[in-house]
Parts: sequence; structure tokens; C-alpha cells
Amino acid sequence: MTGILLLVAVSALVGRPRRPAAMTPRIVATAGAIALVCLAFLFNGILLIQGRSLFLLRADMTRALEVAGLRRPLPVETDPARTLVLVPSPIDLQAITAAYGDPRGDALVPFGVRPVPPAVQAEADRRVREGAEIPLRERP
Repeated sequence: MTGILLLVAVSALVGRPRRPAAMTPRIVATAGAIALVCLAFLFNGILLIQGRSLFLLRADMTRALEVAGLRRPLPVETDPARTLVLVPSPIDLQAITAAYGDPRGDALVPFGVRPVPPAVQAEADRRVREGAEIPLRERP
């Protein structure tokens, strides 16, 4: 749909085809608009690719925190009521799992959930034991 509207807009800008003797402001403006749209598409594609990798990293950490928070028994030094920043506290996770099902996988597309990398799982286990509070920046 967007491509069709873009085609109509460009054709309205271009107008009837003819061979001018020199570059007119209309041709220059049309070429500039087309270049700007192409640049915007390229920049958007780059952002989408970078955003995907960031999303996958965050998704791995979220799944790892869910695994660590739902593991029983919890480590002795863990406060079960403390939030894990990205996910609710272990107590809340257990209640959510009992009410809505296990959030660590997908029943419809089980192969669509990536396994958690060991390094990410180790970091999540550390956060469950020690806490994952967001450090506040000290004011000068």
C-alpha cells in the first residue's frame, strides 16, 4: 500500500514526461526527494538490523532471569520478593506461571525460542543471588 502511494506521489511530482533542454528546479527537487527517501529506507534498514541484535540480547537475559527466578530451591542469599529489574520477583514469577503458564517457552512454536547462552544464564543466576538494582549516578 505504501509503495503504491509512493509511486503515485512520485509520478505527480514528475508530471508528464518530456525532454527538457536543461535541468529545471522541478527535476532537481524530484531527484532530491527520491534520494532522500532512498536514504531514509537505507537508514531504517540499518536501525532494524541493529535493533534486532539488541532485542535478541535483551530477550536472552529476560529468559535467563525467568529460568533463574523459577528455579527451586532458590539460593539461600536470594530475597524472593526482590524484583529482578527485567522480570518480576521470584514470588511473582511463580504466581504468574501458576496463573498463565510457563513464560520460558512457546507452546505453539517451541523451536522459535532460542536457548539461553551459558554466559547470560550465569549472569542471571548472579543477579538472582546478589540483586540487580539499577545503580544510581552520584551527583557531584
